[in-house]
Amino acid sequence: WREHWHYSTIDLYRRIILSSVVLSLPTVETVFVLAFTVSVYCVLMYREVGPYWDASSDVLSYVCGWQVVISVASLLLTECLMRGANQGGASTSASSTEEERDASEMSLGIVLILTNVAMVGMVFY
Repeated sequence: WREHWHYSTIDLYRRIILSSVVLSLPTVETVFVLAFTVSVYCVLMYREVGPYWDASSDVLSYVCGWQVVISVASLLLTECLMRGANQGGASTSASSTEEERDASEMSLGIVLILTNVAMVGMVFY
């Protein structure tokens, strides 16, 4: 543990970048690139280094890191769905496109809720 004391500082920077720095970025695309890059980098770093004293804490941080990656990816999918709906062609009706988008958002929400429940299960495992 003494050789990995600085990972708490790295985790602090990760949290600041993902919660505050992304708000100052000029475009949505830049936000997604930064958030996805930082979250994947931190997941891989925690997997390879294993900075915690207990191996189960390493596994928990790895799995929770993937939860962040899944959340960023679902936000990206939602943004793509919204942009696709705004650029819909003349052959589709507006109500069916809106219903499809609502169904897609609902399914993404269900997936995120299920992964959060799985994270709670990992804590008690």
